[in-house]
Amino acid sequence: MSEKILDALVRHGANLHRLSSGVINDVIEQLDRSAAEMVSELRGRLESLTPAEASAFAAGRITTSRLRGIDNLIKDFIDTFGANLNDVFMPAAKELIENEVGYTADVLARAGIEGDAPQVSGVWSAALATPVAGSTIREMLDETPRTLDKRVRSAIRQGLADGQSASDIATAIRGTAALRRKDGVVQSTRNAVDRDVRTARTHLASQANAEVYQALGVRKVAWTSTLDGRTCKTCANLDGKVFEVGKPHPQPPAHPNCRCFYRPQTPGDDGGERPYVKARKIKGEFRSIGRMTKRQRREAALEVGQVSASTKFPEWFARQDRAFQLDWLGPKRYELYRKGGYSLDRFVDPRGAELTIDQLRQKDRETFDRLFSA
Repeated sequence: MSEKILDALVRHGANLHRLSSGVINDVIEQLDRSAAEMVSELRGRLESLTPAEASAFAAGRITTSRLRGIDNLIKDFIDTFGANLNDVFMPAAKELIENEVGYTADVLARAGIEGDAPQVSGVWSAALATPVAGSTIREMLDETPRTLDKRVRSAIRQGLADGQSASDIATAIRGTAALRRKDGVVQSTRNAVDRDVRTARTHLASQANAEVYQALGVRKVAWTSTLDGRTCKTCANLDGKVFEVGKPHPQPPAHPNCRCFYRPQTPGDDGGERPYVKARKIKGEFRSIGRMTKRQRREAALEVGQVSASTKFPEWFARQDRAFQLDWLGPKRYELYRKGGYSLDRFVDPRGAELTIDQLRQKDRETFDRLFSA
């Protein structure tokens, strides 16, 4: 039955990823539409500025009605984006919490772990109050429009200071059609929306799981990372570690775009089997199967399979070929791993944060001094 629990949670996580994509696409579609409208009007306003007004705006001073018009145009654009982000995300997030509580309780019930599930309202409140990488969900959502505001204003001010044309400044903000607008200031916000929504989704699911596990009497949980080339060293180190429910322990997401989750752990439970995916990099990055074309899947030497759920990332990694290990670790860490006998946990600190090569060498020097200096 533990195998079925793991399989249900893995499949559910994949479906949540697709759900996040729908929210992301809605937000970005509205962002692109309002950006096009704002940039179109901005171009005309910039063309009407006098040299003195251009110098004033570049210096951050709003001295005339024309400059106030540009300032208000930017504010309206940012306010619209912020409102759209919240209007699309928050209802979807509440619905997600409700679904997660019900789904997790149902999965456990089918495994013979029954009880009263927690109130959705309480889980929702806890999820909003619990920080994600030091920020609450509301703070994270508020930061994205503020960052966009700063970048848009910076592009305009720098462009005016450099003597760029209104058209060039507009292009710097929105990007070029030839590169599908990915070379403009707005692209960084598209990336932020994608990152934040997926990270928040993991946080909400994790919070719901934790509350249900505790309410239904699950005593221990095992951290479960994805076995593929995109798994970070922090999550690789946490994979398979068992923690007691109700006591402080790390919670997914461990970082932006984290895909990890906890599964219930019982004495002698190996969890059945878990899936893995091994692939080479595509254009400098490891990609999920869904982001590969058929040709890329062939060229990536894609390998998909199952291993025992008791297999931890370091064990699975040790079985992979040299090319995969080199890609994942990088040349210097690979050298330490293969020739220096370093285990994967040597590449992160006690909190799970990845160490740089210099930090790793310093810690080794300190250890050497402590052991042999006396």
